[in-house]
Formats: sequence, structure tokens, C-alpha cells
Amino acid sequence: MSLAGKRSHSLESKIRVECVQDTAAFNALKGDWNTLVEHSIHPQPFILWEWMFTWWEVYQQSGYELLILGVYDDKKLVAIAPFYIDNAHWLMRRRLRMLGEGEAREDEVVSHYPDVIALASHRQQTTDALVDYLLSNEKKWTLGQFRFMLGGSLLNEMQQKLSKAFDHYTVSSSQSYAIQLPTTPEGYVNSLSRSMRKQFRSRLTRMENSGELKIISAHEFDDPHEAMDILERLHRARWQGRDSSSIFDSTAFKTFHKILLNRLLDQGIIDIRVMYHNGEAIAAVHNFNFKKRCYSYQSGFSSQDDKRFSPMVVFDILEIQALVSAGYLEYDYLSAEGDNSYKAKFKCESEPVYETLWLKRGWQSILMRSYRRTRSFGGRYYRSLKQVDLNGLVNSIMEFPKRALHR
Repeated sequence: MSLAGKRSHSLESKIRVECVQDTAAFNALKGDWNTLVEHSIHPQPFILWEWMFTWWEVYQQSGYELLILGVYDDKKLVAIAPFYIDNAHWLMRRRLRMLGEGEAREDEVVSHYPDVIALASHRQQTTDALVDYLLSNEKKWTLGQFRFMLGGSLLNEMQQKLSKAFDHYTVSSSQSYAIQLPTTPEGYVNSLSRSMRKQFRSRLTRMENSGELKIISAHEFDDPHEAMDILERLHRARWQGRDSSSIFDSTAFKTFHKILLNRLLDQGIIDIRVMYHNGEAIAAVHNFNFKKRCYSYQSGFSSQDDKRFSPMVVFDILEIQALVSAGYLEYDYLSAEGDNSYKAKFKCESEPVYETLWLKRGWQSILMRSYRRTRSFGGRYYRSLKQVDLNGLVNSIMEFPKRALHR
């Protein structure tokens, strides 16, 4: 099916780019979109039509404009770049962004690993075609901003090809943690550190000896949204007492995930699993399952049981063992700030996650360079201050009036 409501931009005899700019045409893309994701270079749930269309339904603003680019080889859809234009901020108008990002921090769903959806057979043709389109349509956008990117993304390749006309400023903002699963459940436990194995086995034994342990999936509830309510309660309990609000305070965040649960539960792509001990919910995980990979999106646990049972450690390891038995290949903890995340204890491999800005050479790029120089100077100055004996400096300042009086 060809993109509906489109504008066409020819590149050569067979490769062309078509642009979707209205919601009805976006809606009509569902089947072709998800088929492409299934066979794409980096298939994962956060680029599925359901995720991105739901995000657009919930988070779009009056200043947002769709700019979904479909790349065709003759009549065959070989890639989709799910862009939109953000005009919401007066100082950063015509900002090119990826669907799934751009909402306020307090409402943020975090669309991990954003990228162009493309067939491996057309990787270079896709990046060439998209770069050509963007350079030929510079009036539509003035800068690009992308978050939660992986280094091997097609976005990164496009960034390099745009470098003749655009400067880019890229920073590693966090780390992504994932486990390449072994062939046996016990093989995973044996791969953990001695202290982690001891903690898991002792806490599991303690839980089993003190009552019934049971795990239930969202589809087993009479109302699957009850599982979401339990997750919210346990997530709030996990963060209770810390100086931060809960993401579940956001109406938009909750609306997004309720709609998504309705759309993906029957497909087995989304699941909320709850662990009960003696009939009481003590831990919950919110997972996405796709192409034999499980993405651990969110979790919560009863903080009052943490020291006695370590419920989240036990639950995570039991879940990973179950995934190994089901033939899964990878368990992805997704990104976390800092290199010392607790996720590393679960025998994860890590890789950097990036944020990047594409700025057309001109006043914006000059401002960015000035900002970076100022920040670099400020950092050096701050580090030099840290090397000073601050107590001695304060004492010297306090003593100065006394010395002046005695002159």
C-alpha cells in the first residue's frame, strides 16, 4: 500500500520518498508500518505503530506537524522515518524530532532507541534518500534534536552525511543495559556473582518457606488494568520517601499506557506481571516482548519487604529464568543514568545512549559553540576552585578586616 495523503520526492528511477503530514494517513499506515518493523534492521517495540500513534494521540500539541517519510523502492516500502516538526517553542521553531519524544519531563514515557525503520537490504539507499530529502526541504526544518539513540542507529549515519551543511553536537547521556541470555535457566544464575547468587537463593527460600509465592500476568486478571493499578501502587512505594514525584502523577503518562495496554495486550507484546506472597502483591514488572527479546520498562515493589525478601531481585531473576526456558534471546533493562546502575549486577552488557542536536551552520550553531566554550571554561574554573583550601580561603577573608584595622 502506498502512503496516503502524501507528497512525492523522486531521487532516481526507483527510489523515492513520500511524506505523510496528516493523522488519517498516519492511521492508515498501521499494517505496512508493523510489517516493516518486523523485518527491519533494529526491530523493537518502541518503534511499532501502536507506540508512536498512541504517543501522537496523547502528546501532540498545536505547534506539532507530522513529517513521516516513507522510502520506496519502486512500489515496495523499504523504510519509514517517523519524524515530526516541533514549533512549540518560539526560540526553537521548525525543530525536527522523532515521534515518541518531546513531551515535558514530568510526562515523559521515554521512547527508547529511536531510529529510522529500514530493511537491511536498503540501509545505504535509505540514508542517502532521507538526507537528500531533508537537504532539499530545508525550509521545513532548521534543526534536529534526538534522544535515547544508540551508536549503531541509522540516525547516526544520517548525521554524518548531513555534516557538510549541519554541525552536530552529541553527548553520551546514559547507559543501556542488556543481558544476552544463556541456554539454560540455571546457567544464568551461575553466571551471576557469588554474592548475587547467595542473595537470590536465600531470599527465594525464605519467601517459599514463609508462604505461597505466585506470579500472575495482566491477561489473567478479570480487568487487565487492575495490574496497571498494582504497578502504580508498588512503583510509588518504591520511590516513597525520596525527594521526587512519581511519573504516575502525570495524567498524560497514565493515559498513554492505558491505551497502549488495550492495543498490545492481546498481541502478547505488552505484559504487566505481578508477584504475590501469601496473597499480597509485593512486586510488579511492566515488560514489552518482541522478537524473542524482553524489554523491562518499569517496575515497583513493596519497600517494607525489601530487607527481608529483596522482592525485586528475586522477581527479576525468576523472570529471566522463565524467559530462558521460553527461548528468549535477550533481556533488556533499557537505559539508566550513570555507570554504576544496579542493573549491572544482573550480568548485563552496556553501551552508551546518546542525545544529539543537528544545527544548520549559522547563528544557532555559533550560539552553541559559544555555549560549549563557556561551559568548558566554567567547568575548568569550578575544578580549579575545588582544589583550593576553601576553609583557608574563608578564614583569610574573615581575617582581612582585622589585619586592616591593625595597620
